[in-house]
Amino acid sequence: MSENVPPWSSKITKKHITAARSGSEEDLEIIARHADAIPHQHALEAMELFYPSFNVPRGFNPSAPLPGSLHSRYKQVKHGIRALGRIGSRMASRGDLSFKTTFLSSWPNMLKWAHFYFLDFRFTSGPTYKSAMGTLSLLFVVFGAIEGSYTNAAFRDETLTLLAKIWLKVVPNTGSEEDNYEGGGFEITHQMRLALSDVALSPSWFLPSAREIILREAENQASAVAKVALTALRNAPTLRTDIVSQKFAYHSLFVVFALLHLDKPGDGLSVFHKAFIDQRVLRISTRILSHFSTSPNNAFEYSAMIAGSCFDIINAVLESKTAFILAPRILNYNFLDGSADYISSFCSSGKGPLDPNNSSLHNIIGRLYPSFFVHYPVISSAIHATNSLIRSKKMNKLSSSIVGTKWKIFMDLLLERATVKAHYDLTLRTKNHLVCHNCGSASGSSGKKVSACSGCKVALYCSSECQKEAWSSELVNHRLECNTLKELSLGSDKYFNLHSTQFWPNLVAYDMRRHLPGIRKLQAENPDFQNAGADLAYAITYTRNDKEPEKEISLFLRSNAGDGTKFRSAESAEISSAKFEHAIKKAEMLDSRNGQMVHVTLLRGGPRTDCVFMNLLKADFILPTNAVIGSPVGKSNVRRRKARDEQGREFETLWDIIDDTMHRALKEDEAAHRDISSSLGKEIQETIFDRIVRLAKERDDIERGITPLVGMVVSVSL
Repeated sequence: MSENVPPWSSKITKKHITAARSGSEEDLEIIARHADAIPHQHALEAMELFYPSFNVPRGFNPSAPLPGSLHSRYKQVKHGIRALGRIGSRMASRGDLSFKTTFLSSWPNMLKWAHFYFLDFRFTSGPTYKSAMGTLSLLFVVFGAIEGSYTNAAFRDETLTLLAKIWLKVVPNTGSEEDNYEGGGFEITHQMRLALSDVALSPSWFLPSAREIILREAENQASAVAKVALTALRNAPTLRTDIVSQKFAYHSLFVVFALLHLDKPGDGLSVFHKAFIDQRVLRISTRILSHFSTSPNNAFEYSAMIAGSCFDIINAVLESKTAFILAPRILNYNFLDGSADYISSFCSSGKGPLDPNNSSLHNIIGRLYPSFFVHYPVISSAIHATNSLIRSKKMNKLSSSIVGTKWKIFMDLLLERATVKAHYDLTLRTKNHLVCHNCGSASGSSGKKVSACSGCKVALYCSSECQKEAWSSELVNHRLECNTLKELSLGSDKYFNLHSTQFWPNLVAYDMRRHLPGIRKLQAENPDFQNAGADLAYAITYTRNDKEPEKEISLFLRSNAGDGTKFRSAESAEISSAKFEHAIKKAEMLDSRNGQMVHVTLLRGGPRTDCVFMNLLKADFILPTNAVIGSPVGKSNVRRRKARDEQGREFETLWDIIDDTMHRALKEDEAAHRDISSSLGKEIQETIFDRIVRLAKERDDIERGITPLVGMVVSVSL
C-alpha cells in the first residue's frame, strides 16, 4: 500500500464495490482514483469490476482514431488501467497472484486498449504525461509478476512491441529520482529486463526475435536503442546511490547485456554492437565497474551485482569475431585495475557473486584475452595494464584469488608474447616492414608505395582499390578498426603500431623454429613422410580453447593446377581458392625475404596454449628463411608449454632467444621481489616487462657488436 494513503474501512469499500456492480460509473471512478486505499481482503473483488471494460469491439484498431461510440468505454478503460495497475502491483509485491488466471485471460484485450492509451498520451507533457506513463508501467509490473507471461506464445510479440514503445519513450525523459519512479522509467526498465530474461530462458522464443521487435519499434535505429539503454549509466562518478537508482542501473546493465549477447561465440558484430560501441559502452562499463568496486560505493546493496554485470557486457563484446579491435581499448580503460578491486571487495574470502567455475571474468581473463595475444596492439595494451597492476601492488588480488588459475594462463602467455614483441621491436628500427593493410604487399615490391589512411594514420595501403576493399571487408573491417587504431596511434607506440602488420609472421616463425626438431623426429618415425615432397605451405592454428587443443600445426600441399596455385590437405578437397588466397595474402612473409607462405587459420585471434602437429600424407616442412635453427636443444622453460602431436607425444623444442630472455627476466624479477619484501615500503623500480625489454636490448647489442656500458653485467644462456 502506498505511503500516506489511509486504507478504507471494509464497510466503505463494500459500499463502493456494490454500487459499481450496479452500474454506478461514479463509484467505479472513485475506486479507480482511490485504488491505493482498497484493503487487501477486497482487492480481488475490486479488480474484477474493471475487466469487462476492456472488451474490444470487432475491428478495433489501437492505431486508428477512436470512434465516437467508444468514448464512454475509453473513459472506463482509463479507470481500469489505473485501478488494475495500482491494486495488482500491490498484490504481486505480496506474492498474492490469485488474480493471474483472470488477468491473463483479459490481457489480449487490455493490451490493445493499453496501446491506444499510450498513443493517446505520448505527445503530452508535464504531470499528465508522467502520470499516464507511470500508470502503464504499473500495468506491466502486474503482468511481469506472473511467471512465464512474457514468453506466452498467444501474445508475446504484441506485449514486447508495446513494452518497447513505452521503454523507448519513457526512459530518455527520466531525470530526477522522482522521475525514475513516478514517471515509470525505473519500472519499465525493470520490465524490459524481466522480458529479455524470460526470452533468454525460453525454449521456444529467442533473443534475436526480441531484438528485432525492439529495433523495429526504434524505426531500425540501433543508435536510438543504445542511447535509451545507457540513459541511467552514462555518468558513473555521479550515479545516485539511492536504492531506486541502484536498481535502475542494474536493470539497465542487464538490458544492455541482453541486446549485446551473441547467439554463438565468434559471430560478427551485430547492429547493436556497433551502436553501443559508438555510444561508448565499453568506457561506461569499465567506469561503472571501478566506481562500484571501490570504497565507499562497494558497500551499497546492489554494488556487487552492478559491477558484476559489467563483466557480462564486456564479455559479450569480446566474444564477437572482430573483438580483437576493441580489446586494447578495454585494457586502456583500466579494466584489470577494476577487476582487481572487484575481487578484493566482493570475493576476497573466496565466496561471493563470482562463480568460481563459470563466469564472464574467468572467460575474459583465462580465454578471451589470451586468444588476442597474437595481436601487437593487444599485447602492448596488456603489458601497460599489467605494469600498472604491478606498480600499484594489486596483482596479488588476481593471482591469489578465485581467478588465480585463469590469471596464470593470462600471465604465462603474455610474458612469452611480450618477449617476442621486445625482440621484434628491435628489428623494426633497422628493417622496412611497411606493408599494405589489405593485401600484404611490401612497400617497394612491384614498384608499389604504401600510403597511410587519412583517418587513423596507421593502416597503410598500396592502392585506392585495397583501401576500399579493407573498409568494408569482413576480415579487415577497417570501418570499425579505424577509430581504435586512431586511439592507439596517439600513444608512444605509434611507430611500432604502424609497423606491426608483420608481427603475425614473426610469431609463426618463432613457433615453427622452436618445434622443428620434434617435428623432424616425428617425420623420421613415420614412413608416410619419408618420401614427402617439399613444395607446400604450412598453417598454425591458434585455437579458442584454453584446454588441450585438437589440432594446431597443419600442412597444405601446393601444386600448379589450371590457372593458378592450389592448396589441398590430405583430409579435404581443394580449399576454396578465394577464401584461402585472402588468408594467404594477409599472413605471407615479405617478398624481399623470400619466405614461404604462411596461412594462419584463425587470422584474427585465438590463444596458442599448445601447438599440435597434424600428420598429413605426402608433406614436408620448409621453414621461412628468417627462421633459421639457432641454438641446440637445451634447457626447458616452465613458462612455455610443450607442443604435442595428435597422439599427445611431446615435441622436442629449441631453447631460443625468447626462452633465454624470459628465463633471465624471471630470475631477476624473483630476486628483486625478495629484496622488496625485505625492505618495507620499497617501491618497484622495474617490472618484469621492463626487464624483458632491457634484456632483449642487451642481447641485441651483443649480437651487433655494441659494447655494454661499464659495470653492466650481461648473461647469455644458450
